[in-house]
Amino acid sequence: MSPSGAINSTHATNAWSLATSGEYHWAQWNDSDEVVLHFTGSGDTYLISYFGYLLLDTLKGSPKTAEQLDRLISSSNRLSDDLLPIPKEMIDSHLFHFKKLGLIEL
Repeated sequence: MSPSGAINSTHATNAWSLATSGEYHWAQWNDSDEVVLHFTGSGDTYLISYFGYLLLDTLKGSPKTAEQLDRLISSSNRLSDDLLPIPKEMIDSHLFHFKKLGLIEL
């Protein structure tokens, strides 16, 4: 991590995983592009973007690098074509934010 707190390019080779300290419970309404997430590890509830949900959901099962997340989400047909390609900065900022919240870990 750089002194400014931003994720630097060395994180591209590191694998991210869901935090093991709790369970993830999701709720989404049909007309919403946001998802409610309750994380039992902290007891906190968050309102996250659909893209944020896709990142976390894609981490289920095994750790993945930012590049693997990009490739898997881009090829999943879960995002509309007008949102592709996914900007690297968008993935990095979400990962950094989720790490600060304790939802994911390196």
